[in-house]
Amino acid sequence: MKFLILVALGISFVTPCLGAQAPVVRDPGVVYLADFDLEPVRLRVLAPAPTSFETTGERYAGTLKQGQEVELQAIGESLFRVRGRAQQGQILAWVSPDYLAPLPEGFLESLRTSDQRRRDVEDLIARNEVAVGMVPEEVERAIGRPNKRSKKTDTENTEQVWEYIRYRNIPQQTTFIGRDGIPAVATTWVKTPVGSLKVTFSDGTVTAIDETEG
Repeated sequence: MKFLILVALGISFVTPCLGAQAPVVRDPGVVYLADFDLEPVRLRVLAPAPTSFETTGERYAGTLKQGQEVELQAIGESLFRVRGRAQQGQILAWVSPDYLAPLPEGFLESLRTSDQRRRDVEDLIARNEVAVGMVPEEVERAIGRPNKRSKKTDTENTEQVWEYIRYRNIPQQTTFIGRDGIPAVATTWVKTPVGSLKVTFSDGTVTAIDETEG
């Protein structure tokens, strides 16, 4: 099993919103704020802002009124997707950040790093693998609930260990006599323990993974 260490130097991760409904249609290279547990991000429109329905700036959607606050929905390579008011009413469209008040310092870099981590974790979960840096909810989604849990607390921190029994379906063959009197072989698959896996958490994050076979 390959393990990926999920870290970012100097940047804090935005917590993934595990229960949120992800957008149905995803544009490549776009970070959706709905994927994270964030308070709504609102930005003031500094000047009348033309918007579009496409991340490329195509298909004019309307012009946002100056002075209003719009809610940030997603961040593309060069445009922001916002919900705001245009002449024809409420719209959800893409706009250049040049027309908006700036985001808090470091917010965009942290969000992009967190989104890369989210994609890495989703890939691991799809392969039923775990990695250093994952949180308990992600580990459960990847390999299920543990067979055993234990906890160790000292003066510095609390460690929690999840233990799993690893199984594999092993074929077993049985010979029998068929109705025509001719010997035949039947194969059955038996769920058999083949090893164990220990996942250690420190302060709610995976810090060690130990796997044994046999």
